[in-house]
Amino acid sequence: MSKHISFRIDDDKLAQLDAIARREERDRSFIINRLIEDYLTRERHWERRIREAMAAAERGEFATPEQVQAEFDQWRE
Repeated sequence: MSKHISFRIDDDKLAQLDAIARREERDRSFIINRLIEDYLTRERHWERRIREAMAAAERGEFATPEQVQAEFDQWRE
């Protein structure tokens, strides 16, 4: 079942959204639904990662200073 919603969007964002819809030969609703699903998928992923990290911390599992530095170094590249 689907529901109708309404929200405000800047003209520039709407123009970009419509350009994507035209390029993909889809309607605006299809594109918006796909964007929302992508967002929700990312949010679920990060929520799961945070819960896993919290559980590891509660078990006393912490990264060594060397592991933390390696992570920072990886993100700088």
